[in-house]
Amino acid sequence: MGCYRHPRAALLATAVILIAFPFAAVAADPPLPGLHWFAPVLAGGGYCSEANALLHGLKSLPPGEAPPLRVTHHGDAIDYFFYSGLPEDYARELDSMLTARQPRARDSVIVCHSEPGAWAPAKYETARCPPEGYGRRHAVRVIGRTMFETDRLDREHVARCNKMDEVWVPTRWSAEVFERCGVDPRKIRVVPEAVDVTMFDPARFEGREMSLAHVGERVVGPRLDGEDGYVGAGATRTIKFLSVFKWEARKAPDVLLDAYFSEFTAEDDVALFLRCNLYHESDPRAIHKRVRDAARTAFRSGKSGSLWGAPKGTRVDDAVARFAPRVFVLPAVSEEGVPAMYAGADALVLPSRGEGWGRPHVEAMAMGLALVATNWSGPTEFMTEDNSYPVAVEPDLVPLPPDSHFATHMWSQPSVGHLRARMREVASDPEKASAKGTRARRDMVTRFSPAAVARLVVGELGRIAREDAGGERGDDATGARDEL
Repeated sequence: MGCYRHPRAALLATAVILIAFPFAAVAADPPLPGLHWFAPVLAGGGYCSEANALLHGLKSLPPGEAPPLRVTHHGDAIDYFFYSGLPEDYARELDSMLTARQPRARDSVIVCHSEPGAWAPAKYETARCPPEGYGRRHAVRVIGRTMFETDRLDREHVARCNKMDEVWVPTRWSAEVFERCGVDPRKIRVVPEAVDVTMFDPARFEGREMSLAHVGERVVGPRLDGEDGYVGAGATRTIKFLSVFKWEARKAPDVLLDAYFSEFTAEDDVALFLRCNLYHESDPRAIHKRVRDAARTAFRSGKSGSLWGAPKGTRVDDAVARFAPRVFVLPAVSEEGVPAMYAGADALVLPSRGEGWGRPHVEAMAMGLALVATNWSGPTEFMTEDNSYPVAVEPDLVPLPPDSHFATHMWSQPSVGHLRARMREVASDPEKASAKGTRARRDMVTRFSPAAVARLVVGELGRIAREDAGGERGDDATGARDEL
């Protein structure tokens, strides 16, 4: 009921006041517990990249600052293409964490970093988390690290969260949703995601940017300067919009293409580059076909006919090829090549309907790109008018597709009109867009670097150690953990 009908105000930040007593003896802090982190570190995707950035931060802390750390792959299948594309030093560091000594149960904090269906008893085959003998009163804490992209949680997810000692979510927005849906607020902690600001550093790619027009395949619009060596008569600097997503309803490709085809024409010196994944589809050119179909639909609708400037009587396919704004489809890119891809763009555009956090968002911001993205759900944790172009949503949430497993959930509907306006702002004032990108990079380094987030995690471990030493953990939490 409360979760499904009555949204409440966002959580208020809690101020913790520390009172120092001069001349009083201060007891030494207890040692940090060992940390055994279970996550899909070899799978690629959002949970994987989030975990790897944070673990990299923990591994990089000075000796004596970091806890003993062991990592176990968990929660998803191994993606060998992803693993083979990791930078060599990253792969070595990950291997060392995967083979590190496992902390003793009574000295361990166990983190199950995945969607709750992977937590023991798991709903599918995966490494058990917590491992046998580490729940049931033995470990110092068992923590679920998770998030979701809609306005609510299923009851089973709530029940699984409440069996954990703590639940770490990445945003205040998630904390509000989890509490409203019935997760015990005493268990919820906000621990943001990290982005590797060293890997995603524009300074490393000056002069080595990926030439998107050369690498990609143009599927809509006329030729672009720089494409296959082509240089037009009135060459100017093209504004390159990049969008990186899995083609699904949540990522709103329909909203993106509707806004782009409605706002721009071939006369605008802009181009949209799509790096998309398709799952469970065998047609390698499915994205190409969908983009062309969207352009045809836009032209037939009449909304874009006059804007594109196509003469009356122009055939649909001729209009799409000659008068529509340019769209390119990019091939798969290895993890090592992703920063160079961002470096070749001016702005990242992601009008998604819901995000647990927003991995491409923060990667692009760390690379100094202007970000145009939906101002709802996870990205509200790091997007502001100073560092990005937040896109407004329609007043009412909308249901997920009827065939979705979460068809009773709701998410946002990004405003096509406002998305058009924000993309036009980037194209009309590239210097302002660049300034926002510079501010975005600064915010990522200051607030969300691996080192910054790792120190937050170490702070949480210190809190846990002090609570454990003082016997502050309640019987209700221990009893719930007996069921793990």
